[in-house]
Amino acid sequence: MRTSIHQSERGFTVVELLIVIVVIAILATITIAIYNGIQNRAARAAAQSDVADALKQAELFYVANEAYPTSITSCPSPPATALCLPASNGGTYVYKTSTNPILPDVEIASMNDRQFYYASRGEATRVSEFMRYTDIAPYIDRYGLKKYKLEFDIRSMNTANNNLISLYMQNGSGTKYGGFNASIPVTQSYNHFEGEFTAVPSNLSLTEAWVAFYGIYGTGNYPVVQNMKLSLAE
Repeated sequence: MRTSIHQSERGFTVVELLIVIVVIAILATITIAIYNGIQNRAARAAAQSDVADALKQAELFYVANEAYPTSITSCPSPPATALCLPASNGGTYVYKTSTNPILPDVEIASMNDRQFYYASRGEATRVSEFMRYTDIAPYIDRYGLKKYKLEFDIRSMNTANNNLISLYMQNGSGTKYGGFNASIPVTQSYNHFEGEFTAVPSNLSLTEAWVAFYGIYGTGNYPVVQNMKLSLAE
């Protein structure tokens, strides 16, 4: 006599398959987020390294020539008044010089597909309680209404009548973008400030959005700012 043994074969249920699909999707999302974060940090580090090197080369050029280079992207054969400094990661430079006492001497930014880094060591001030440092609209135009990191050193010429300086985006009569508005306590010695802000539209018919400082007219509270840096927040 033969005895047949029947084994029941049970497959996955629809619910089990859905759970597996959801878990795989979550893991894929986490992996992509980690990868993008690594890529963004690498892009930021590359842009920051570009700017540090470009600032150093510009300063060395100034020591040798008593003037900053007219350009840092005159490649492949720069004239005697310029430099050739290729940016990494296929990036591009923004380079500005000025002899105007209310603006920094040199401003340099390196921009690539994922990140940018702007820096200026120049000290900016004027004999007024209102001062604009730099126009950041071009960076927001390119990278969008995202979160940015801003930092600088700030002091006041005179805090006898007021020791607060307002920080905001202002062209004098308006601004293309907004996003920050802070009241900063100041002394006559430099203090470091840093913070993050999310850019928002203000008046898109305008073209500029300057980082501006105001110490209230008539108080003698003139802002003095140096070592400004700007990048996308991590």
